[in-house]
Amino acid sequence: MLLLARGELSQQDLGGDLCIDKSNVARLCAKMVDAGHVTQRPSDTDGRSRIVCLTAKGEHVARQVESASAARFSALLRGLPEKTRPSVLTALQHLLASVEALPIPVMPQERRDR
Repeated sequence: MLLLARGELSQQDLGGDLCIDKSNVARLCAKMVDAGHVTQRPSDTDGRSRIVCLTAKGEHVARQVESASAARFSALLRGLPEKTRPSVLTALQHLLASVEALPIPVMPQERRDR
């Protein structure tokens, strides 16, 4: 979903955005390559860095997940009393803003690598 939203990213950026260490992001990317969902290539500017990009198959899967998620949340909202929907949406927007304002935690593995 992150690659769909932002386009190609380095493994380091993916790990930072997902708050997972570099060994886990490398393992996740390898599984996604095996599934045909992403490709990887060396960075043009840093040969040690790997750039991850969705394939057509990966983009299709991501769009399916995005659509299913939107349908699920719409159904959830429809399940609430109509009068409360605006206040629930407002509360969720505040919650999202708070989450986005949180600092990105440094993973224990990253502390050892520095």
